[in-house]
Amino acid sequence: MDVEDLWLHTFDTTGLTEFSLNRYPLLKSMVIGNNMFWEVTSLEISNITLLQSVDICSKTFFAASRLSLIGIIPKQIGIIGLSRLQSIRIDSAAFRDATIIEMTNLPSLQSIDIGDDSFPRVTTFTLNGLNDFKNE
Repeated sequence: MDVEDLWLHTFDTTGLTEFSLNRYPLLKSMVIGNNMFWEVTSLEISNITLLQSVDICSKTFFAASRLSLIGIIPKQIGIIGLSRLQSIRIDSAAFRDATIIEMTNLPSLQSIDIGDDSFPRVTTFTLNGLNDFKNE
């Protein structure tokens, strides 16, 4: 598909446990809207060579504590191998129930903006391969 900008907002993701962006190889920017992907337990954004920005709004990937009661695995988030990615914005309470976060091989990344109350249950957070990252 020839999609360059993707905005996911307000559609029913009930029953969706995995989400892949592999069908959008020309993607340059993506926004995942508020309250999306409550039942998704695994998200990997990887190998989209043109992707420059990722924006994840509040209360996204949020309901893992409820899902763990019925035997669904903890939430795992990966942002991996995106050679042109320059910015990541994660709004408040996004990934609130994630337990594993990996951000690796992002050589062009310049900024990460993380809102309040994100990642309170994370047990593993990996951040590697950020050649252009500006620590201010």
